[in-house]
Amino acid sequence: MIDEIKIMQLADGNLDPKDREEVLNAIQADANLQKILKDYEFTRNILFLYAEEIKSKPLPEKLLKKIEEFNFKKKIKKKTTSFSDFFNILSSNSEPVLAAKNNKRLTGFLSSIAGLAKVKPVRTQQHTLYQRETNNIFKLSRSKLNQFVECQRCFYLDRVKGLKEPSMPKWTLNSAVDTLLKKEFDIYRILKKPHPIMLEQNLNFIPFEHEDLNKWRDSLRGGISFIDTDTNLEIYGGIDDLWFDKDKKELVVVDYKTQSSATPVEVETYLNNPFHQSYKLQMDIYVYILQQMGKKLNFNVSNRAFFLVYNAEKSYDKFDDKLNFTAKLIPYEANTSKLKNLITEVKKVLESETIPNLNTNCEKCMYLEANKFLT
Repeated sequence: MIDEIKIMQLADGNLDPKDREEVLNAIQADANLQKILKDYEFTRNILFLYAEEIKSKPLPEKLLKKIEEFNFKKKIKKKTTSFSDFFNILSSNSEPVLAAKNNKRLTGFLSSIAGLAKVKPVRTQQHTLYQRETNNIFKLSRSKLNQFVECQRCFYLDRVKGLKEPSMPKWTLNSAVDTLLKKEFDIYRILKKPHPIMLEQNLNFIPFEHEDLNKWRDSLRGGISFIDTDTNLEIYGGIDDLWFDKDKKELVVVDYKTQSSATPVEVETYLNNPFHQSYKLQMDIYVYILQQMGKKLNFNVSNRAFFLVYNAEKSYDKFDDKLNFTAKLIPYEANTSKLKNLITEVKKVLESETIPNLNTNCEKCMYLEANKFLT
């Protein structure tokens, strides 16, 4: 049976590395241990966010009694009576603190005192937070690299300090189109025949077949990834599709895009749209990752990529329980030359002890800044 104190240490980031695998395996196999870990993680975040608010409060009676009993048994003279005392020694490994942290009801005590909301604005999973000066492998998604390019301050607050961005609603209609397109192209993949849009564009392509394709499509199952050995950053993402260029014997990365615009999709202007600039970086990253993977898996990946854009038309007189789409294939020449320097810069910012400066071009930064003066 795993010592509960080790679960607490895991949540607090202080677990001995040699014990980590054993503890994680035990937690994965035991729903009760998972609940205990979740409680400790939540408690840590409460203490982090609301320390100033509740420092002056006395410790809950049950917790105070537990600490006093433990101190008496161990003949420890240190008297801990308030949250201020508790915070001062919270990160230490002294026995009374371990005893206090070992109380399963601590989360409930703190919640009732601080009157907390159910929304958790900080990250609770240690593997999502960067630990400076460790040089452990740290995973970064394609979207997080895009966040870095848009605002280094927001990126740092997220990945180093643990401040989560507000969640977004799921794009369910886009997801439905994405799922159906994958099913459609998979039919031609099995048949080893070109999809009609390939024939329409005079492309000697067929959908690429590989045993790991579904894994590469799903970033939650690993997606496509590679480790930059100079920084120990693992960059990953989930692609939509891969096509095979039969003339050049190369893989071609394809990303599906769904929208609804009264303006027709045009090859010449689509990627000039200010709201589509992140698409180019997204494709650059996908192509770069797959090119690194190809060195080990023995395949070549073209810099030429495509966005397959489906536009839901609004020109019809009525709905009739369906959406009518027009498809447009947008070619793009990926620029992977800048990504090595980008990854190096990301590492530099992650290792910094200083939060990047306020970005006046970032809506989230300016929203948080304005809030200081309006409340």
